[in-house]
Amino acid sequence: MHEFEANPVEAAKLTASLIAHRVDIVVLLSQLDIEENLAIAKEVCEIDIIISSDWKHFESEPMIIEDGEDCRTIIGCALGRGMQLGVLNTKWSTNGKLVNFEWNPRTLDEKFPPDQKAFDIVSAIAESLETVQKFVITKSLDARDAILAGGESNAGNLLCEALLAKFPRADIAFVPAGSFFGDRILPEGIITANDIRELLPYEDKAALISIDGATLLGLVERSASMLGRHRGGFMQIAGAEVFINTSRSEAQISVAGSPIDANARYTIITTDFVAEGGFGYSELAGLPFERGGLITDILLEHLANNGTSPDWDDRIRILP
Repeated sequence: MHEFEANPVEAAKLTASLIAHRVDIVVLLSQLDIEENLAIAKEVCEIDIIISSDWKHFESEPMIIEDGEDCRTIIGCALGRGMQLGVLNTKWSTNGKLVNFEWNPRTLDEKFPPDQKAFDIVSAIAESLETVQKFVITKSLDARDAILAGGESNAGNLLCEALLAKFPRADIAFVPAGSFFGDRILPEGIITANDIRELLPYEDKAALISIDGATLLGLVERSASMLGRHRGGFMQIAGAEVFINTSRSEAQISVAGSPIDANARYTIITTDFVAEGGFGYSELAGLPFERGGLITDILLEHLANNGTSPDWDDRIRILP
């Protein structure tokens, strides 16, 4: 099945129709993004509770989606990376309707030691995965903040090339410096899947967007304005060349050696955070886009299939 062809709402409707009459409460454990969870909550009334993995959209309280008295769904999340345990206490009427609830997340600290049996199982699985998921890089992978925010980085090149390989419909890949974490260099030699997850910890997802050339030029100029500012918004790229003239405060972009046509359409692949207007890219906010998988998983797949020799090729040129 194509990355974007599945319809989670229809799948949820079908599944709920098969089980709702056999149980008192229907709970969906969801790996979908927040928009898809909201759509399911609005259209599939048989689902009472959705536990989401899209933790970036939850500060503390869950969301309540209501459509009349007969359709009320809670969307909650235990936050990311094992920081909290979500505890949801609910009260139901005799006819199976949600009356009220209490959300009491607990911080997972020393007061809540791991269950030893579960910990041993997870540790064994993690160890076996790390044994399999090892990669050899023939050049150091430079993911220092100053490099990512100050020009071309071979770490940025590698990730952007992986996104273009995964989504051949895209003309250009843009990944913000802020998607990376750790201010580090991965030395040449063996790296593990965990090294990559630590490098890209934010659970950003790929996002395909169709824009015109004028908007594309605006994105490049906005990226250039963040050069060296360590605010996360400077873009690493693939599929194009960017020329930044710092003395004139201007930037240009070319694809296959040709300048951008302001009236033509271009498909870009970036992160869902950027697609929603993050890092100041407000011109993208509100535009329709298609989500793909986690960029971390896409890079791991690319490394497994292609290996890597991360390099520089002057795709981003800084002119004084």
